Amino acid sequence: MFEFGKYAPYIWPAFIATALGFAWMIADSLLRTRAWKRKAETAQMRRADD
Repeated sequence: MFEFGKYAPYIWPAFIATALGFAWMIADSLLRTRAWKRKAETAQMRRADD
């Protein structure tokens, strides 16, 4: 199924680099979303206290 013959030395690193890139983008998005949500909740609580 995943036999690429003589092209395997080029294809496998490309697959790995792509998977790492996607994993990094997903993790970064989740972390930024959590930080943004925390910041928004803090701002909302400050407005409620005023």
